[in-house]
Amino acid sequence: MSYESLSNLLGSLEFLYAMSEPTAGQISPRQRRQYVRQEHIRFIETRFRIFDEYLVTRRPEGFLEFIKLLPDEFEDLYERIGSGLEHPRTHLGPVTGRHRLMIYLRFVTQRRTFTAYALDIGMGKTTVSNVVEEVAEAIIRVLHNVAFPPLTRARLEEVARKTQARFDYPRAVGFMDGKHINIQKPARSGSMYWNYKHYHSIILLAICDCDYRFMAYDVGAPGRRGDAGVFRNSAIKRWLERHDDVFPPTRGLGRVGPVQYHFLVDGGFAQGPRFIRPYREPETTTGDRRRFNRQLSGARHMIESTFGLLAQRFQILMTRMTLTPERAKRLVVSLMVSPVDY
Repeated sequence: MSYESLSNLLGSLEFLYAMSEPTAGQISPRQRRQYVRQEHIRFIETRFRIFDEYLVTRRPEGFLEFIKLLPDEFEDLYERIGSGLEHPRTHLGPVTGRHRLMIYLRFVTQRRTFTAYALDIGMGKTTVSNVVEEVAEAIIRVLHNVAFPPLTRARLEEVARKTQARFDYPRAVGFMDGKHINIQKPARSGSMYWNYKHYHSIILLAICDCDYRFMAYDVGAPGRRGDAGVFRNSAIKRWLERHDDVFPPTRGLGRVGPVQYHFLVDGGFAQGPRFIRPYREPETTTGDRRRFNRQLSGARHMIESTFGLLAQRFQILMTRMTLTPERAKRLVVSLMVSPVDY
């Protein structure tokens, strides 16, 4: 190549390079693809150090305090869902599957916002939010059918036997109530999610048994609705109407006569053949009715206790979630599906 040709080539390359450089106020494509923000780079080597040390030493007390799981429980959960959490290493600070599960568990077991938690571990708020969403979806995808098998007659009969033995209340096959899940106000929602407790929420409607286990649920209805209204439009109601034959057959109960197997609810729900509520105060005119109310209320307290244990275990339920209703719904389902004992 002659000197003149080489000079022309270098001149052309210099021109192309100058054209590709951003002018003042512009951002180059290379700058836009910033996987790790500059201020977070110094945390890459240390942000998971405590967890990694616990993982290596497998000290039960430290592990339990850090993520509310024993080492073997964590590994069992990871083995079940971990294949969906591993990503190719494409940048400076990749987050492994175990680290993703740790982020989820730390977030849901604390009363922290995404912003506060992200600052703690030197990650972006959006990254933390997306990791929590990803793990929640993996838990639901793999474990939902294990946690919520179809209701069977044998299961309902077992609950009825335990209710009879524990609370001296016959024919009850479960306990149903609603719980408000505190969320930030959704965009352009008006007062749809504003509840009588004076905050925005979605409603978790659930049925539990005598062992603090959820048997069925419906979650996501706007907080403005009452329990009875939520139930009328719920998946629980539709399923029970299609599967009434799953209930044990009606049997006689001494001088009371034939009594159907049923769920126990509070006064916020309508009375029905499969749902028994306490007598209203003006109706408790006899000792038998007052005694019935005491027994029903004592047994029905199981659902309130089960909700309480869920919130105690996953303390994110005790604070306001900065999530859309749909993402809050998925997170709540993942907590109910979690195999971790309360």
